[in-house]
Amino acid sequence: MKRLMDVKVLIFLTIICVGTYFITFSFAITAGVAILAVVIDNVYTTWLDKKEKQYLQKFEKNKSEEEQE
Repeated sequence: MKRLMDVKVLIFLTIICVGTYFITFSFAITAGVAILAVVIDNVYTTWLDKKEKQYLQKFEKNKSEEEQE
């Protein structure tokens, strides 16, 4: 499931990219930073979803065991 970026994350990335451009005056470096930031966000979101699913599975398993007793 593909999620859209959170508004806070999008604003943060925009500030980072604009700041990078004003520091370096290089579009290539700014694009690289932007791509790297988006990839890191996607990897983190995927990892967070995976951990959340694992937690929910453990919670549901424990809940079903309690109901059987």
